[in-house]
Amino acid sequence: MKLLILVYHDPYDGGDVVWNAMRVAAFHQELGDEVFVFLMSDAVTLPHADTPQPDNAAYDVDMEFEVAGAAGAAFKTCGTCLKNRALPPDRLAEYAPAATLKDLADWVHLADRILTF
Repeated sequence: MKLLILVYHDPYDGGDVVWNAMRVAAFHQELGDEVFVFLMSDAVTLPHADTPQPDNAAYDVDMEFEVAGAAGAAFKTCGTCLKNRALPPDRLAEYAPAATLKDLADWVHLADRILTF
């Protein structure tokens, strides 16, 4: 199965929404599914070097992000959302490059299922 996961939430808001999105991505990738994760809105802070996880974070979102990436999940980060937050795209994790709505549309067409977080 090809699974697209859209993530919108701020990963460092103290909740577990993005943490769980990363866990689901890693789990499905390890099951043999092909997983695509598109980060939009406040979720674009996750792969960005200028917004590290707070020391007092309740959930280790960065670790789950790395686990999902290591498992082979493909990531893309909304370039417009980065621009709207004045976050330069050259500071992204290498496996979560800046992308466009065309990239998202391509993944939508490939996906058998879409989940949103």
